Amino acid sequence: MMGLWGFADGAYGSFWVIYLTSVAGFTLSQIGLFQLLFFYSLAFLDFPLGGFADRYGRRFTLRIGYLLMAVGYYLLLLASIPTIFTAGLLLGASNALVTGTLEAWIVDALGTREEATLGKVFGRGEAIHTAGMLIAGPVGMLLVAIGGLQAVFSAVLAAAVGKLLVTVIMVENYGGKAASYVDTLREGLRLVGGSRLLQTYLVASLLSGTWASHFLLLWQPVLVDLGLRKAYLGPVYTLLLATMSVSSYLSGRVMGRLKPSTVLALASAVSSACLALLAVGPRHLLAYMALFAGLEASLGLSLPAGAVWRNAHLPSEVRATVLSLFSTASSLAIGAYYCVAGLLAERIGMHTSFLVPLALAATSALLYYSLSLRNPYLESREPT
Repeated sequence: MMGLWGFADGAYGSFWVIYLTSVAGFTLSQIGLFQLLFFYSLAFLDFPLGGFADRYGRRFTLRIGYLLMAVGYYLLLLASIPTIFTAGLLLGASNALVTGTLEAWIVDALGTREEATLGKVFGRGEAIHTAGMLIAGPVGMLLVAIGGLQAVFSAVLAAAVGKLLVTVIMVENYGGKAASYVDTLREGLRLVGGSRLLQTYLVASLLSGTWASHFLLLWQPVLVDLGLRKAYLGPVYTLLLATMSVSSYLSGRVMGRLKPSTVLALASAVSSACLALLAVGPRHLLAYMALFAGLEASLGLSLPAGAVWRNAHLPSEVRATVLSLFSTASSLAIGAYYCVAGLLAERIGMHTSFLVPLALAATSALLYYSLSLRNPYLESREPT
């Protein structure tokens, strides 16, 4: 399933803008409205639908999510303004149904919160997901040559249907099945509100997400500004994804020896060093490519480690609820920061603007490091 998810993400992410402009005839302002519908439906539905998964079943919720996802991609293929805007809403809702739910299902299907085991599973999962994204580029180019952009989105639709079919062999599991839906949501909020550990992790993860969005927004224009031909952006993207895939796998392996919080702190320290050099170091193309690869490696290390840490500290009864709450906060923070990052790049320059994500990454490194220590202040309200 992670490979299908990665392929769909990679193919969609590589071609969706050009598809909307060239096939559907969208303007940039209409594309902005499409993204607004997607992110707002995701942000405002994520938390309540996480509670739905805990109460009524994770597999059942995943089936609804993948069904809506398939319908959304089908509506994109119809390529009219009404169907595409409807697709934006459905794709946001489907992602809200899937995000925290799949992670919660995996952990409870394994039946353990032991960090070394979770590390191997999530490390391999992230590596497979990134590998799926990696092959999406060349496969997408082949599909464009054969059948145009609609062939690419037909393949994305097929991947969504494939994910729906995989749920047939999944075993159902629940969170707080005995509690009411409203009580499940309240318990999730109470848990986060009463745990300094979870609050510290949430703030650190939001800071990490915002610096990562700065990097994702600017790496292409920065490299072009330094002299890279636009035709070479594809191969560079492939290299970055390969770096992320390898580091995700290694992250899962090292968590048998290091705490997830330690891996998170080290990854944030690496990203801080790379961002510092991007902001004040020499502006050479090869140096920047190496630093961007370092940022991708730090992201690859942190994604499995973050999944392991938060699931090791969440009870099964509200696991999907809290994961979806975290996802909601992340969507709102990252969506807002994209606007800030663009304004910063325009006002103070793309290179100098990396000073801001440097501060965010350094702060997140300190917060993650505090999670690796025995801190009486944090542990005094640790969830059970």
